[in-house]
Amino acid sequence: MASFPEELDWHYYEAFGLLTEEDRKLHDRAHGEALPDLGRALDQSMRVVERSGLFPGHRAFEVVLARDSLTSGVKTAWFARNGYRSPSEITSTYAPAYQRLIEARVAIIDRNPSIRLIEQPEHKRRWTLRDYAAETRQAARQFLLGRMEKALEQRSAPTTTRELALEVLRDAKAQQVASVLFDADADAAAELARLALEDAVPHLAVLRFNDLGMEKHEKWERTWDLQRREDAGEQVGEIPVPPKYDTKDYRDPVFWRLRGKLDVPKERFISYPGAERDDDKSPLVGWAGWDHLQRAQALAALYQERKTQDGWGADRLTPLLAGLLELVPWLKQWHDEPNEEFGGERLGSYIERFVRAEAQAIEVSLDDLRAWRPVKGARGRKKEAR
Repeated sequence: MASFPEELDWHYYEAFGLLTEEDRKLHDRAHGEALPDLGRALDQSMRVVERSGLFPGHRAFEVVLARDSLTSGVKTAWFARNGYRSPSEITSTYAPAYQRLIEARVAIIDRNPSIRLIEQPEHKRRWTLRDYAAETRQAARQFLLGRMEKALEQRSAPTTTRELALEVLRDAKAQQVASVLFDADADAAAELARLALEDAVPHLAVLRFNDLGMEKHEKWERTWDLQRREDAGEQVGEIPVPPKYDTKDYRDPVFWRLRGKLDVPKERFISYPGAERDDDKSPLVGWAGWDHLQRAQALAALYQERKTQDGWGADRLTPLLAGLLELVPWLKQWHDEPNEEFGGERLGSYIERFVRAEAQAIEVSLDDLRAWRPVKGARGRKKEAR
């Protein structure tokens, strides 16, 4: 792709009469020696040029640019910015005939002001070299995350990241891909578990946002409430547009990367910081593809397990119950139809009553749930111990 446009450029310099007779003879002679089989047909020309293998960074104007920068002392960022190999390596890269073609073009640029005016970075295509190693690692990362997400889709309850990683790594293909991404002596399961947290956002807004972010989030909640009331037929007047979020509003750069200015979910997983089992501190994650009802059911089951089986007190149960309370408006909006499995009960209203009853049982108010904040200095996500 770098070689063929270069040949076209020099073809048109001659076609438009920009080369002097001396330039043309020099170029034709060097060109004939370097590419003797170059014909008029496009497909044939392409094959010949591809065999020449001209690297970006080694075009004639780049040789001139590097040389002039060295002699004048005025540095150029062209090569470093684009990741090009130094033109000084040309002699060890190309056949002698092709080297002479590059040198002939350099000589023409030096003595022909019209060609020198055009053969500048501003008028030449900037070829970006692909980092295949980085692309391979990214592809491996996406493959493994996709496998974990697919495994989690089949579950209705949060799962530890390590359990999820071990399940994925039972597959031979996943093991092969993991060997590409992780060092040979690394604990692949631990690394994969860590990878999951890089694509996870906490279930509760206050674990996602800091105090500045929560002020904006509360404005968003008021806007949503007004919109629901208007949708129900109430006259609420003009609905204010809530402010956009900034990176400083989030507790973790990962959350900013995954949610952005409008807090739009792009993550694969939901995390449950602080809800880990006492006998297993591996972080818990759920599938971000769950709808509000599935999220509420998963969180309610987790809450009941920690309360009845693990004997947690109010201080540790409060954030889980706060997460359920945060889901109630959405449940009542999207999942409040009568459900036959619950004797005609409206599920959104049922979850709301459940939250009220459990709050009373652990002796906290709904305002306490809304006002809950993590311990100062604690991060929204926890890294799994290796």
